[in-house]
Amino acid sequence: MEQLCTGHVTKTQFRQCLTYLQVDVSDAEFEILCKRWSNSALARSADNNDDKEDRNPLKDGADRICYLMFLSELTDMLGKLTTTESSEKHEVQEKINKEANFTKRPADLNEDEVAKLLTRIKLKAKTERIRVIDFMADFDHLKHGKITKNEFRRALKVIFIDLTENELQTLERLYQNPYDPGMVNYVQFSDAVETVFTVKGLVNAPTVEPSPFVGYENGNVDPSLNLLTVSEQKILDGAIARLREKVRQKRIDVLSYLEDFDFVREGTITTNQFRSVLGSINLPVDDSEITVLARRFTLDKNLDRLNYRAFAALISGSGDCAGESIMW
Repeated sequence: MEQLCTGHVTKTQFRQCLTYLQVDVSDAEFEILCKRWSNSALARSADNNDDKEDRNPLKDGADRICYLMFLSELTDMLGKLTTTESSEKHEVQEKINKEANFTKRPADLNEDEVAKLLTRIKLKAKTERIRVIDFMADFDHLKHGKITKNEFRRALKVIFIDLTENELQTLERLYQNPYDPGMVNYVQFSDAVETVFTVKGLVNAPTVEPSPFVGYENGNVDPSLNLLTVSEQKILDGAIARLREKVRQKRIDVLSYLEDFDFVREGTITTNQFRSVLGSINLPVDDSEITVLARRFTLDKNLDRLNYRAFAALISGSGDCAGESIMW
């Protein structure tokens, strides 16, 4: 608007500029702006003139607005506001970081815990005949053996729903692609799990004899899962004694009934199947007894599957309910 580059515009032009920039000011506010940055106001400020003459800048057409001074002071004010906001944001971020540092995070799994985790995954894959690669290959559209960590996690949650967040992160780090930290070598993970069924590369080495899979040191179950309290052991002893007497009197072949639900002959059935079979052969158990039996013969921490062969051997008189689980 100011073609002569004098640094001044008329009040009308100043008003038009504010309207164009969508700065909504009332007439009273505009009058204050004009008084503050008009030529006469600046001159009085420069000469320390204390003249109290009341002038109306809206009616004084000769008075012009020094827009350079207006922009200079506006820029200084915006700079101070930005500095204040940045300081407040910095303080808030520091507070968040400080609170985050005090947040208790799960400790990383040690080597022994990682080994138990992989063993548990392998046992579940063996028991339920799970081919891990079938669940992960669909994410690998380019068939290069890698998928993202999010895709890897999604597949794991479908196959092994009982994995904790710490265990998921451990598996992601363990099979992370060294050249691309955001990707996971799912084929390597699948091959590790598949060792429970066979050894990779037998086609090229047909004379190699695969060694049988060995789970935990004392068998295919973590011994800590089968530990009972004194009260639970008392309930177990009573239930086993009662069931053992009924089996002896009626000469029931418990093992054959339980095996009917073990379609892959792996020695385990679900807890619901176990209770259903006992009810069908007139060996009912109540809720507390089935809970203790599940804990005593379980193969996983969720008590989903039971070692029915160990149970059958126990009530047939060939096992000790106070000792270690009989492995299959």
